[in-house]
Amino acid sequence: IVPTGAPSFQTVSSEGPCDTGLLPLTVNIIVNSNADDTTWRVIDKRSGNTMLQGGPYPLDGTTEQKETCVALDSCTKFVVYSRSSKEVFAKDVLSYNVNLFGSRVAEGSYYGLGTAIQNFGDCSPTG
Repeated sequence: IVPTGAPSFQTVSSEGPCDTGLLPLTVNIIVNSNADDTTWRVIDKRSGNTMLQGGPYPLDGTTEQKETCVALDSCTKFVVYSRSSKEVFAKDVLSYNVNLFGSRVAEGSYYGLGTAIQNFGDCSPTG
């Protein structure tokens, strides 16, 4: 399935689920170290729009959960950034999991300086 228009996403509210044709996307974050230097984003790869983001955080040990709604055929990437010059190699800086409509689509831990990227969703070529 190839989208015909702009990417579709909205913020999930406590009033109810996503609009018709959209699925809930949930990101769970645990910041283990270097909280003040770590940020993340969920980006729609086709448009480049940021759908969700978090950080920097006030304290190590911070946990966060954020949700949005995405089209079933969305192509999405989860990106972790660290701007720190601190020694973080071999340290578990951040752990994450991403769930789409209740199914795990991405998970992992980030251990170093720079950027970590994980893609998920329908990222087939659009021709």
